[in-house]
Amino acid sequence: MQKSNNEIVESVLIGIPADLLEEVGIDLYSTIQMSVSRGRIIIEPVDEEESTFHQRCPHACFCEGCRG
Repeated sequence: MQKSNNEIVESVLIGIPADLLEEVGIDLYSTIQMSVSRGRIIIEPVDEEESTFHQRCPHACFCEGCRG
């Protein structure tokens, strides 16, 4: 479920050991997505090429990802 940028989303901070994040390829600069499946929270990195970021990019036709 994706929320709009203008909608307030109630959040909870959860400590996740850094070594677990590194094991799946997530670092401080990673774009991630979260989902729920069968009672489990899934956090995974998003491939930048497949990301919808550039669909919302304020520089639309000027950034390298948008010209792709």
